[in-house]
Amino acid sequence: MNVGGDIQVIRGQSDMIWSLTSHPHSVRQALAQITTYLRARGVPEAHRLNVELVLAEVLNNICEHAYRGADDGRILTSVSCSHDMIQCHITDKGSAMPGLTPPKGRFRDPDTCAFDDLPEGGFGWGLIRAIAADVQYERRNVENHLFLQIASASAPCARAVSGIV
Repeated sequence: MNVGGDIQVIRGQSDMIWSLTSHPHSVRQALAQITTYLRARGVPEAHRLNVELVLAEVLNNICEHAYRGADDGRILTSVSCSHDMIQCHITDKGSAMPGLTPPKGRFRDPDTCAFDDLPEGGFGWGLIRAIAADVQYERRNVENHLFLQIASASAPCARAVSGIV
């Protein structure tokens, strides 16, 4: 089904797939639709918010870095729910990640770092790695494949970040 012109939703047997352009508006639309899908599947609010935060960081990184701001690249985002785990598979044909590996995403300790020394960006991968139970990346031919597993707060393998739902 075509939704809004630049997003397509494909219903699978146990998942949904969003095909969107690498435009910020498409990302916002897809995130709203993914949140609605997770709500309909009975995913608790705190878990939905974590999934939305992680996917917002990933999709915006793809737009900004993999497609370098071009708003006509395609992104496929597959989301499936199983027990206490949300599994996401994001595919794009943008530039490969440097070193063919996702950034470590280390946080600077605000108690030991001067405010003026904090970088403007670079916190996204720290959030992604702090929330996701598993992060895997592969470059296959001309495609990037990012696999994420995000556990609910009640799952044994869930990760929590202080101050983040």
